[in-house]
Amino acid sequence: MIVGKWYIVRTQPRAEALAAAEFDREGIETFCPRIAASGCNARKGWVPLFPGYLFLRSDGESDGLPTF
Repeated sequence: MIVGKWYIVRTQPRAEALAAAEFDREGIETFCPRIAASGCNARKGWVPLFPGYLFLRSDGESDGLPTF
């Protein structure tokens, strides 16, 4: 069973994937929900459901919270 609390992390605009990759390199689980783009963004394919934010799971007691 995976133990840990979920945290919301604010990223720079349109940098969710970059931040998620950095957390993944550190071994921290991330989640960035995406939806199919529509309207003006339709050619982008998928866009973040919450632009500028992603979720990460961390056990703050043993891992400590990551810093950048």
